[in-house]
Amino acid sequence: MTTHDKTFNPLRNASQMIELIAAATSQPLDQVEARLRSEFAKPGSSVGNAVAAANITPHVWSEALEKFYSDSDAFVYELAVWSRNLHKRRMQKWIVNHLSRQGPQSVLSFGDGLGFDSLELSRNGHRVTYFELPGFSERFARLLFEKSSAAIEVCSDTQSLSPANFDVVVCLDVLEHVPDPVGFVGFLKTFLKPSGRLIVHSPFWLIHPAYATHLWVNKKHAGSLELYKSNGLQLIDARPSWEPLVFSAASQKQGPAALSGINYLAVKVVGLVLSMARITPAPFRPLHKIRVARNRWFESGSKSR
Repeated sequence: MTTHDKTFNPLRNASQMIELIAAATSQPLDQVEARLRSEFAKPGSSVGNAVAAANITPHVWSEALEKFYSDSDAFVYELAVWSRNLHKRRMQKWIVNHLSRQGPQSVLSFGDGLGFDSLELSRNGHRVTYFELPGFSERFARLLFEKSSAAIEVCSDTQSLSPANFDVVVCLDVLEHVPDPVGFVGFLKTFLKPSGRLIVHSPFWLIHPAYATHLWVNKKHAGSLELYKSNGLQLIDARPSWEPLVFSAASQKQGPAALSGINYLAVKVVGLVLSMARITPAPFRPLHKIRVARNRWFESGSKSR
């Protein structure tokens, strides 16, 4: 079993985070700290400002936006702050607890950005493959795994991923960015074993200036399970908040029982509320402030290094 270096934890140590970002982006430490503090003070501003500077229409898929994903380092700052957020950490803990009931699993963490989900899954005994397109986030993740002494396979080309090879595919905060979520879910399913599970979180409802790369057209999926059902996936577990949802690729006769009872009712009720975003995202905009308010890192007046 791999021994992880738990003394290296950039989510708790801002200096370590700054040093990793500087190494991944080849930027000076003082510049990285200034940008990280700015993102921490106003989450979403790094990507939002970069999208505006590139003259890209927010919330709309385009070739320019696709190129932006590989060219911009703004996502590194956004993801660094989001990875520390209490909502994100609670979701991650729930996933770890869910998988702990299954024993060690082969896990594909797809679109894992900076790699913190992959690292936590690896630390809990799972065999993890991290996937992210080549770029700044992928460079950061490689450094994170190296510094943490984590035996995580890194993949940046889907052609090198074997089909039907994983017990679990984890895909968090990705689908709201892609132009064809239904097709993308079907694509993710190809990597699952016949009895595999897909764990997903997709805030389609979160159309807000702080999330400039969430696509407006995808709001039609807010609060809906149809894009998963249409791919033959069955809901088997979930947090009522939809952070996250767990689906089985197995048939109802061969796989685990479908989510039912009070838990399923709670998911449906929250889904009904989330579906309001298909009409207007306005009622959900105050939720951004709640997400921001639950974030803590740099203490007022303290130094990060």
